[in-house]
Amino acid sequence: MAQLVRSEGCVVGRFTAMASPCEVIVDIDDEAAAAALIDAAASEALRIEYAFSRYRPDNIIHRINHAQGTAIEVDDETAGLIDYAKSCWEMS
Repeated sequence: MAQLVRSEGCVVGRFTAMASPCEVIVDIDDEAAAAALIDAAASEALRIEYAFSRYRPDNIIHRINHAQGTAIEVDDETAGLIDYAKSCWEMS
């Protein structure tokens, strides 16, 4: 999934998610373990992109954006992110 390169004793994994280049740097000698960690990070980034991209018509964000003021029931993860965004907004 990710492109792996060695750099200054670390393993660097590069992939694209959310329309942006992403990079994970793992300071470990075991390249197989580094690859597994980097793939896990890339998979999670892609899962988040799939679940929360406003450009996809098949997820909760699309339903919220097109609800026209109607209440939408959300899962725990989405509720947590909304609560976190509210906290960030209040602190700003």
